[in-house]
Amino acid sequence: MKKILFVILLLVAVELTGCGNQKGKISNGKSSEIPSTKAVKKMTSNNNFGRSLVVYYSLTSHTKQVAESIHHRVGGDIVAIQTEKSYPTTYSATTAEVKKEIRQNQLPQLKTADIDWHQYKTIFVGSPVWYGNLSLPMQQLFRQHQFQSGIHIAPFFTSGSSSPKEAFTTMKRLQAQPSYHQPLGITNDEQSDRNRLVDQWLKGIKFD
Repeated sequence: MKKILFVILLLVAVELTGCGNQKGKISNGKSSEIPSTKAVKKMTSNNNFGRSLVVYYSLTSHTKQVAESIHHRVGGDIVAIQTEKSYPTTYSATTAEVKKEIRQNQLPQLKTADIDWHQYKTIFVGSPVWYGNLSLPMQQLFRQHQFQSGIHIAPFFTSGSSSPKEAFTTMKRLQAQPSYHQPLGITNDEQSDRNRLVDQWLKGIKFD
């Protein structure tokens, strides 16, 4: 009898040991990975920045690619701003349309984006540079929405070869209340190196 009891206890011990070896998994019908200590540290190391949002406008996908690179690193939410009326698909037609809007001081109407701005402390704002300035859709967003003081805005820009300086100045002129971080500018020639540039920029603004 004692032998049988000993065997049963031994089998139970082996079963419990086997469960204990399934690191990073929760048994609830589905296999669920538990973040490593390093991952948890990374997710909680930027508390000073609060919950973050990456919001961007992209026409040729360059700004979108940078936005996704940033979002992959900082987490939070990501939203693409869209215009009610799409721009033409060819380069010449698009530039003609943009020049016309600039000449007539006309900003495009935006599709409504379901964003609760007040829940974010840090907003990464991305825009292409159009004729040396902030893109018209992003100018419209900054005119339509009033950012509160205490919000941190981290701007990033894409361009053919232009400096983001004027676009950044326009952004601050349209919305003076938030605190601004130094912008990230990525040209077409730098797109292939965007991940490294994003990492470098995030480290520079202490979001690493």
